[in-house]
Amino acid sequence: MENTFMRLAVYDNTEKDRELTVSYISAYFERTDIPVKIHRFYDTNGLIDAFRHDRFTAVFIGMDSMNEVDAAWIIRKFAPGCSLVIMSNSGDYSLEGYRLEAFNYWLKPVGSEKAGETLERLMAHHTVPHTKDFKRNITHLSEHDLEGIAAAGLPPDEQRKKQKELHVNGKLII
Repeated sequence: MENTFMRLAVYDNTEKDRELTVSYISAYFERTDIPVKIHRFYDTNGLIDAFRHDRFTAVFIGMDSMNEVDAAWIIRKFAPGCSLVIMSNSGDYSLEGYRLEAFNYWLKPVGSEKAGETLERLMAHHTVPHTKDFKRNITHLSEHDLEGIAAAGLPPDEQRKKQKELHVNGKLII
């Protein structure tokens, strides 16, 4: 994970919740060797505008009105691979979060434990081993294991396609 750089965006219309989220993220990354850049946004227009110029690994978006829902859909359009973590005072936006394929849904107030679990999953989702040892470390895995790792998280038809792409003349290539 040496070459991994995380760019995170945090938007919430309340300063208290925005800064609490930033503090959880900062505390988590202080315990890792992974560089992180956290961008704070105070309104949805600034958040949307940032996506026209920058790429973010994930967005933590406070959702308390349809304005934020619209912003999340625009972000999803600009950056389909960006993970969305929705933060709300109620479960009212959970169905919309599902439709947006949100990475996680936080009910406020969020505790440090829930934040840490989400960040741990986020890191696993967005990082790829960048060490020379990676190839040596996977040699003990079976062909079936390697196919599963490469296709993890994809729909079944996409998994089959990915597994076929990994083979040349019937042999597994990595």
